[in-house]
Amino acid sequence: MNGENAYDYMAVMGPMPWSALDTPNPNQEAHDQDWENNVVPYLASEEEVTFWRFHNNFSHFPTDFEMSKLRVTVWDIARGNYDEMISKLEKVTKVLKEKSSETPFGIYTNEFSSTKSGQDLSVVYFFDDFAWLGKDQKLKEKFDEVHGSGSFDTFAQEWMEITNGATQELWIYNQSLSGIGPQVTTSTED
Repeated sequence: MNGENAYDYMAVMGPMPWSALDTPNPNQEAHDQDWENNVVPYLASEEEVTFWRFHNNFSHFPTDFEMSKLRVTVWDIARGNYDEMISKLEKVTKVLKEKSSETPFGIYTNEFSSTKSGQDLSVVYFFDDFAWLGKDQKLKEKFDEVHGSGSFDTFAQEWMEITNGATQELWIYNQSLSGIGPQVTTSTED
């Protein structure tokens, strides 16, 4: 709905392990022909392909749900700060799981990140109504409740030091254009 990808569509495969690519798809020829005839003619030549790894331990899907709307934030992590990013994600995840347990979110890292792409970490919130965007999530207050008074300000400063910024987009799931359903099921697998 916004940003550099406004009015674009996205093809998504998965979730699946890398080993699934080693298994022949019995419908591969039909899929490839359909893709060539019905998708490729509409692709811009500069399309980017990205592989994202889901992190179950940092994510939170309290119950099975159907995808409707997504707020996607993609962070550019400064070089050499991956471990620091992970320690920060642990803190934020703890807050969100304890204080916003009704809100599903997923944490993903780029499997083949580039030092120049700026797409290293993706935080995806799943929601049903746009009104959710206008609600104050009170992250600072919740963070301070979990980690101590003033901890959010320290966290925010440290986060700014390990990141080079982010982009945010709103995505809408469109069943009529989707080969997979909107169902998101909880899983205990990492």
